[in-house]
Amino acid sequence: METPRPTPFDQAWQYIHHNDGGAAEALAKLSLSFWDYYKYPYTLPECIGPLDSERRRIARDMVNHFFEHGAGEPTRRHAKDIIAKYPNLKRRGKKPDTPDVKADIADLLWKLKRILAQLGPAVARHEFDDAHAETGRLADTIEHYEKTHPDHAV
Repeated sequence: METPRPTPFDQAWQYIHHNDGGAAEALAKLSLSFWDYYKYPYTLPECIGPLDSERRRIARDMVNHFFEHGAGEPTRRHAKDIIAKYPNLKRRGKKPDTPDVKADIADLLWKLKRILAQLGPAVARHEFDDAHAETGRLADTIEHYEKTHPDHAV
């Protein structure tokens, strides 16, 4: 059986595994950011800053491999070992569903309730100009929210 050809992620792991210090940690950050950027959100400058020319070549090869093949098995292969070696690397708790989005959703619901509270009585009183205006506000509010929060469209 033929062994798979080592990827740049394997080369990075070999360096990380056998070394300590800034360059090994920088390659660890780069590898984890390719594996799961939402949990390990490291920027490219902080990942390549401490690297010498040989480690920069590995990092460049990792980036090229990622562009050509995407995040696949090579990006996952050593993630648990890297986390075990560097347990203090920053990690986000979950994918972005930040309190700001929650506050925006609460604000949207409050606006929608307020508009509907005006719309119902206007229709009941047969004040169709007012009802039409409230319906327009409703549509504008939803459209604005969809533009500002495309991942949480109504």
